[in-house]
Amino acid sequence: CDVSNAAEIDAELKRASDAVGEIDVLVTCAGASTPGRFLVQSPDDAERTMRGNFFGTMYPTRAYARRMVRLGRRGRICMVSSAAAFMTFVGYASYAPSKFAIRGLAETLRNELLPYDIAVHVLYPPDTETPGYENENKTKPAECIEISKQGTVMTARDVASTMLRGLDAGDFHIACELGSKVLVALGNAVAP
Repeated sequence: CDVSNAAEIDAELKRASDAVGEIDVLVTCAGASTPGRFLVQSPDDAERTMRGNFFGTMYPTRAYARRMVRLGRRGRICMVSSAAAFMTFVGYASYAPSKFAIRGLAETLRNELLPYDIAVHVLYPPDTETPGYENENKTKPAECIEISKQGTVMTARDVASTMLRGLDAGDFHIACELGSKVLVALGNAVAP
């Protein structure tokens, strides 16, 4: 299903609920990055990234939240953002804004969905060993490659384990490693 297509999401959520019962936890993990220089990339690159990353998070979140409210059921939503939602650098002009937007959506919905007993969480993984990360490395500018070498690369399993621990603890912000934890703490010094 195309997570950036609202109509497809509504139909898929209904199919999934019919097949396995109501969904207690929604994890939105749509994401892709094609790093490149801002002055070289086309506006289409940014639109494609925003469509997949942000709208690919917003549409499932909206469909799920509306369904839970309509059914009078509690629920939990975990949106996968990125450490790039707190700090970014050369090469991520199309990617980082989409992850900032997810963070903003999570912060907004955290309060808005509270009266409906729908908890919202946001995960900030660092670089993660996935096929998408392998593709991302193919277009990174040289400076971006050097900066990335200084950071942490986690396995998808370790990121998932961190997410589950954060969900079990009821954490709103779920950071995966020390660098992200520091960014989250500093970035939220004045946030609600």
